[in-house]
Amino acid sequence: MPALLIERPRRTSEGGTTATLVRGAPALLTHEGPRVVSVEIGGTEMRFARVQDGELIGTPMKVKTPSRYSDAKRLIRDASHVVLGGQRPDAAGVSIAGEVSRNGQTIESAGRLQEIGYTDQPIADDVTEATRVRDGRNVVVLNDCGTGALAELAERRREMGLNPNDPVGEDGMFATLSTGYGAAIYTGEGWIVPDPAGHRFLRSGAICGDEQEGHAEAHISGSGQKKEFGRRSEDIPEYLPGTRILTPEWRKIKDDFHDTVDMTLGAYQAAGLDIKRIAWTGSVALKGPTMLTDLQQHLDHRAAREQGSSVKITEAVHGEESGLVGAGQAATLTHEGNRPFVIYYKDGINAIKGLRASR
Repeated sequence: MPALLIERPRRTSEGGTTATLVRGAPALLTHEGPRVVSVEIGGTEMRFARVQDGELIGTPMKVKTPSRYSDAKRLIRDASHVVLGGQRPDAAGVSIAGEVSRNGQTIESAGRLQEIGYTDQPIADDVTEATRVRDGRNVVVLNDCGTGALAELAERRREMGLNPNDPVGEDGMFATLSTGYGAAIYTGEGWIVPDPAGHRFLRSGAICGDEQEGHAEAHISGSGQKKEFGRRSEDIPEYLPGTRILTPEWRKIKDDFHDTVDMTLGAYQAAGLDIKRIAWTGSVALKGPTMLTDLQQHLDHRAAREQGSSVKITEAVHGEESGLVGAGQAATLTHEGNRPFVIYYKDGINAIKGLRASR
């Protein structure tokens, strides 16, 4: 469906009108079920869509993230109006490139969003007001990797023929490797666990974006690679000329990547998790030459040495739209009285054993 440029007038405080120009495609409004608007707030871009039965309806709208939070609230209002064809939503899901408070009402830390004043704002209440959602209890705000994990969990349920809130009986991981490295887990019980995986210590020799020494993200992310090699990973030749031998740069990138995944899985195992699959998104993971194929081989060889089971490596089902889809699914479940159980990021994986023991 072609993109549309839609002009929506609005009243100003002086009594006149102004117009907001937003680009996207209108949602098809012939579907049954709750009207759900999904919002993804990243450091550089915001995206909006309608989600129905776990799928995006229409083409997501993409807009540059405003540098002022007050402008973001107005953008959410106008974009929601467009993607729902002017209709009032029954629920709203928000995916944030940052960490969400325990009560799900505010953003606690968020990289660039924190720098431009989006943290400690009443985001859930503001989305309720901006979208005119019918009941504010049906607004859900989650970390972006958490929404990605929820989208993968929903796909596993579909593959297994389960109901939308049934346990899947296996632990899985959603991960993104792009300018940074982040992850979240869905557990066999159906819990969602955001995990700042990129901020575990891997080895010295690189400074992370949070100014800490040796974090994994500093070694394997696109930002870290550019600092180390002076160019983006996609601009680095993979093989030496006329050979199938990796260049020293790519050998280090892949070794660090494998070491990071080993470390991440080790931390999860120590927390009582048994990860069966990892779904990846992000430009470095997907566009880096044979990154996921080589990772699968590495994990298979490790499993053979240790006489254990390997971990299945896949691309995320919804790709870069995982956050939008998962946020919409979270809102739909909440509207149906099945709000996802999300473990607070500061408790994280360390809460798993205790929660399982208390059941």
